[in-house]
Amino acid sequence: MKIETEFNIGDEVWYMYDEEAHKAKVVRRSVTLNHDVVILSFFVAHKCKGATTETKISYPFPTKQALLESL
Repeated sequence: MKIETEFNIGDEVWYMYDEEAHKAKVVRRSVTLNHDVVILSFFVAHKCKGATTETKISYPFPTKQALLESL
């Protein structure tokens, strides 16, 4: 099975975190098959309080404008 995604590792994406818009690079992707449903998750390097952590996001957007229009 081949699964193609809109975003690749290294792409910059926008997402919501703590009710704020953030931009970060995709560092990892995860695909889970649950019965006949494919669950795709993206992980970004999120900077918070001086430290960088890996944060799971389900709804990345290519631009800040696209993110704001989705709200």
